[in-house]
Amino acid sequence: MRKHNTDKILLIDPDKVLTDELSDRLSGVGLDMLCANDEITAQNLIDIGNPSLIILELSMKGLDGKDFISKLNHKKSYSGIPLIVLSSFSDVNSKVYAFLHGANDYITKPFEFPELLARINIQRKQIQAQLELKFIIEELTEKNLILEQTAFSQSPQILN
Repeated sequence: MRKHNTDKILLIDPDKVLTDELSDRLSGVGLDMLCANDEITAQNLIDIGNPSLIILELSMKGLDGKDFISKLNHKKSYSGIPLIVLSSFSDVNSKVYAFLHGANDYITKPFEFPELLARINIQRKQIQAQLELKFIIEELTEKNLILEQTAFSQSPQILN
């Protein structure tokens, strides 16, 4: 699993006005924002920025947002990054496609900022819980190894 900054969010939308405005509002509540208006920029920001969360519009220029979701799912380096689809597509097929291909949430435009922020915070809490669980598992694995080594070193040797 990749190391992610739990507050770094990548917003991918072809509408530069929206990405700028939303980035400003989310930055205003303490989130570190990355913005992309096309697939190439988005992929570069994923690779170098290590975002912990991606917000994606399905109607992208060039590669369709649905294809982009599939591309994310097929690259191991992108796995584990939660995805919120924020889209003008409100049809059931788009929503089902997004969920079947790994989206964690789906919000249709127009949207209310408090709702988006609440959904982002839910994903951030889940990310934090997963990181804490991973840490606990690592600690328990280390302690189990120590216990096994101690038990082995203290058990009587069996001679043949």
